Amino acid sequence: MQHSAHSQQDSSQGAKLLPVREYLRLTTHFFDTKNLDSPRLDAELLLAHVLKLDRLQLLLSSDRPLDEKERDLYRELVKQRADHVPVAYLCGAKSFYQHDFKVNKSVLIPRPETEILVDETLALLREKGLGSVLDVGTGSGCIAIALALAERKLQVNAIDICPRALSTAKENAENLGANVLFTESDMLSLSAESLEGIECIVSNPPYVSQQELSLMSKETVQHEPEIALYGTGDDGLGHIKALVRSADEAHVPLLMEVGYTQMDKVSSLSTPSLRFDRYVRDLDGNPRVAIFLPRSS
Repeated sequence: MQHSAHSQQDSSQGAKLLPVREYLRLTTHFFDTKNLDSPRLDAELLLAHVLKLDRLQLLLSSDRPLDEKERDLYRELVKQRADHVPVAYLCGAKSFYQHDFKVNKSVLIPRPETEILVDETLALLREKGLGSVLDVGTGSGCIAIALALAERKLQVNAIDICPRALSTAKENAENLGANVLFTESDMLSLSAESLEGIECIVSNPPYVSQQELSLMSKETVQHEPEIALYGTGDDGLGHIKALVRSADEAHVPLLMEVGYTQMDKVSSLSTPSLRFDRYVRDLDGNPRVAIFLPRSS
């Protein structure tokens, strides 16, 4: 949707601005030329955001004309999307586990595969009757908050090294009515004090290795926070190894999202008191969630 193309079509209509359906048609074509993965969906989500409608309301409003302010805002968002800024950042929100989370460039955008991590954590907590959990590297707070909302009696703690991420997570918890204790801390050096009273550790840690950079989308590489994406060491396993050490010291179950190419290495990280139990596949059939259990379990 080139700026001039819209200007010409608007002016050809005289004072009358284009209706929703026409902006969607033009934008879908424009996004197609930019090789975006879901041009029509992106166009709908951005215009729905501008008009403060959900997608169904938007489609039912196909004849509604945009006013100049709405048109200009939409154009600006379309321009940024064409530069591969993720839709979630442009709209400021992302749905996760049936809840809407505020997101910004200080936090990783919640992904569907991470919902599997929440499912598995809830299943383990319920099976073993565990009453407390620590979410390490909480980011937007989506994992911790989803757990807290699903199990209201659960004591949920969450840490992150980034103050801006913690501020976003706290805002999400407040907006969604979740009881989570957030603390600023580094997952690479968890203290025995921070693990006191914790009965389970869950994390979506930074795990992308340098070798995997070429497999990442422009949206992710150019716009999402590096600190939340890239693991330490050539293999990207630095944070994962630190989490295994922490769970070993605390003698508690550990559930982690990991890269599907890393599962062989991750499964070999068992310790004398912590054993790799199994992995769970994501919707694409790739191993995605690694589960470690204390050897007494």
